[in-house]
Amino acid sequence: MRRIDETQQLNTRNPAGPEDEAAVAALKRLPGPVFHGWGPQLMVAALAVASALAPRPATANVVAVSACEDHGARLIGSPAVSTPEESPTGGEAVLRVDLSAAGQILNVTIAQSTGDALLDFEAMRVARESRYAAAFVGCKPAADDVLYRVSFSN
Repeated sequence: MRRIDETQQLNTRNPAGPEDEAAVAALKRLPGPVFHGWGPQLMVAALAVASALAPRPATANVVAVSACEDHGARLIGSPAVSTPEESPTGGEAVLRVDLSAAGQILNVTIAQSTGDALLDFEAMRVARESRYAAAFVGCKPAADDVLYRVSFSN
């Protein structure tokens, strides 16, 4: 049978006295490199695994789908129509508004008159102060014209 001196006993597990400070042996380092040259490679592998397992914020791939449809110019907004007090008659004026590809007014002409110059003038004012959206042809803005109706009542 082999004898163990006190220094060897302090460096080994001692089941008889777990509360004793010699209950757990100290780890011994093996002489020389265990995996020679693997230090950087193991670090890179550990970082790759950690980054693969790390939670990432949710990302959504947004694909812009162009629902391009050909359409004519459109009225976006118009001011209020006021009937001049000097005009005793009512009626309806139809105006032709020529628009550029940017939706800007190029020309306003009377296609159908009310028969009253004051009402026609008011209809022209309303048509000029209105806002328009340009036409689209082949997914590109295009020049167009709009028929604009203005009704006056007595």
